[in-house]
Amino acid sequence: MSATSAVMRLRSEFSTSCFDVVVARSLPSALIVSAISKRLAGTKVWSVHDRLATDYLKSEIWTFLLSRIFPKFFTGIIANSRATLDTIHISQSQNWLVVPPGIDVAAWNPADGGDYHESGATIFVVLGRISPWKGQELAIRAFHEVRLRNPETRLRIIGAPIFGEEGYLAELVALASELDLLEHISFEGHSSSPHETLQGCHVLVHSSTVPEPFGSVVVEGMASGLVVIASGEGGPVEVIGSGENGFLYEPRSVSSLATAMQTVLNMDDASRRKMAQLGMQRASKFDIATLAHEQFVWLEGVSSGHGGSYLSSSLR
Repeated sequence: MSATSAVMRLRSEFSTSCFDVVVARSLPSALIVSAISKRLAGTKVWSVHDRLATDYLKSEIWTFLLSRIFPKFFTGIIANSRATLDTIHISQSQNWLVVPPGIDVAAWNPADGGDYHESGATIFVVLGRISPWKGQELAIRAFHEVRLRNPETRLRIIGAPIFGEEGYLAELVALASELDLLEHISFEGHSSSPHETLQGCHVLVHSSTVPEPFGSVVVEGMASGLVVIASGEGGPVEVIGSGENGFLYEPRSVSSLATAMQTVLNMDDASRRKMAQLGMQRASKFDIATLAHEQFVWLEGVSSGHGGSYLSSSLR
């Protein structure tokens, strides 16, 4: 179905239906709701999951339209992080809620309850689709520096390319070969059960080279009882207290990431265990049931004219 056909069908449906609240949960749906906003008598809310910034959208025109023009068509805005909210031009009359997407914490928690223990070499893992902005190259180069001093360490790269980015995967394999790392890095493709995959690892590396809108993988790694190292910008900054329940490093810096990885390797088991357990405690704040309830309560308030602007309890 073309975009025009979708708009026309929805215009017809909304003209004969009554809704108290309409929530647009993607960029395409936000465009459609904006196009038919005059036909919608109820409360219109845009749930924004992407940073509306040029470095993320790669278009100055779309950045301007999405961050400054389209929000005007909505009564309220839901953002998945403060980093995302900061890219949206919101008027004083608009309500907003910052609430992360949440995860099923229990599904990610380790079977041993997070009793961290080393079994052989430390295994680093990068989890996420294979894409240049996800920074697998950065992780490989940092791992190369670390392995020079710690030859027993390993790196697992979990994820597959989509959107025609198979060529980037080939580049990563070539880089690993060039750095003589093919015996120490495993490219494992897509995992249908990532929560189980992480149980065989010790340290999760978040290596995105563009600020994440939120970065659910950071919370997933913490919930899994891993020590998490993440880029110090975007959503992860709102989750990790560096040096307490994980580590943040200078974005896009190979040496800074390698230093953070080496810092974890230098920690004794007791220190790693404490950090991993504090990470699990932090991740427990992002349970999807709790955050969904926060969103529902806020939507009820906005639709009844008693809304407001709030920061989720998970981010306070």
